[in-house]
Amino acid sequence: MSFDWRKTLLFEKTSNILNFSNSFKLKNQKLVNIYIPWNEKIENELMYKIRFHIKKFGSCAIPYMNLGQNNLNLESETIERIQNQCSLGHYETLLLMSNLNSIHIFRVRAVSDKESNRDILSLYKDFNYSTWFIVDDVFIFDVNHVDNEKDVHQKLEEFIFDERTQNVFERKTNAAKGVENSSKWISQNRNVTFDYFIKSSELADNIYQDLWKHFSRKTQHNLVMCELAKSKCVFLRAEERLESLENSFKYFKNALLSELNEIYIKPLIYTIEEYQILAEAWDKMKSGLVNKEAVSMIDKILYEDKDYIESLNDFLYFSKNIKSCFFTLKNQFSKKIFKEEHLYLENFINRIDSLFDSFNCKKIDTLVQSIIDIENEISKIMEKKHELSEENFKNINSKLSHLLSLMTSASYSENTLFKLCEEKVTKQNLKKTFVEEVREFLDSNHKKAS
Repeated sequence: MSFDWRKTLLFEKTSNILNFSNSFKLKNQKLVNIYIPWNEKIENELMYKIRFHIKKFGSCAIPYMNLGQNNLNLESETIERIQNQCSLGHYETLLLMSNLNSIHIFRVRAVSDKESNRDILSLYKDFNYSTWFIVDDVFIFDVNHVDNEKDVHQKLEEFIFDERTQNVFERKTNAAKGVENSSKWISQNRNVTFDYFIKSSELADNIYQDLWKHFSRKTQHNLVMCELAKSKCVFLRAEERLESLENSFKYFKNALLSELNEIYIKPLIYTIEEYQILAEAWDKMKSGLVNKEAVSMIDKILYEDKDYIESLNDFLYFSKNIKSCFFTLKNQFSKKIFKEEHLYLENFINRIDSLFDSFNCKKIDTLVQSIIDIENEISKIMEKKHELSEENFKNINSKLSHLLSLMTSASYSENTLFKLCEEKVTKQNLKKTFVEEVREFLDSNHKKAS
């Protein structure tokens, strides 16, 4: 099916947020989203002005309009449905805008029948709009650097028809916390420059290939920034090169942390928030013999101002000490087989428990620890960089460049993100067969015994 992208349209999209295995979806939800075309001949800088308004005031109103910026009417049932969607914490209502040269995705916070701010009204041609979408963040999805309109058509169609298994934006902060989301795309100045576009294409086509689409937007962004910082190193020397390498390592670490939260933490958070009986079981569990510090990491996300686990060290600690919590939680559901919801939650806990088993068994934790070791060593080097000689800089930069090349390469054994993505999508083309896994397990036990 193809659309006339010069016409405004509404489209339904099935959202399977947090697909952490092929057989488990948190919850299916059909959401209404909006597409509005815009014409640069009417207002060439419309997207720039809207982004500026969001950054300055926290939100902006966009009218339901056609290509000529004339008013369009929206049925009251549809408005009510979109209002209900906006109140859901786990799902996103999205507004796409494109001039077939760029694609911007806005997060819709609310729907209104009037907008009194004259600064906003001055952005548009018509003052008599009947429906306004209040947006509070924007993601620059694509810029047509290769001047091929068909590519934009294809990306729009793929976005509409492909099953969505991740949020474009960070999840909305729980209203009970009373805290604004501090990691908006708008505050990160994400401009899709030509260099950014090229690095993104190289990563998608040459390094991660079919895995790229499974990474969260945040992970993709950090990987692109990592490559941009790494490519600068070629033209730098001594201290400047060391600083650029440090920057590149930082972006890769952030990409890794983003995926760890996406796979292991967010499903647990979302499910506790979605199911009251699991929230009650979680609170009841705290009185048992469980690791209090590991529990507090989740509680800070549930009830305080954190959106995810913020350091690799904390995540490794959590992964090693959360098992007792899962055991206690499962015991609260295992004997209540007469309720479908209890069976579902017991199955969920078993699955996320097995994910952490796999995390340790496949030695992903060892790879993560290696990244932490590099980060710690870089910190020590940066503290004494003024004492280093030119020869010291040369040796250190050479070694760090080599390590960075390994950890960002297309090697399954060296790049931690390959194994993480395998956990996320349960890919079948594993590097080791089941027989090989068993043989390795037996060999390791024999070595320990001897």
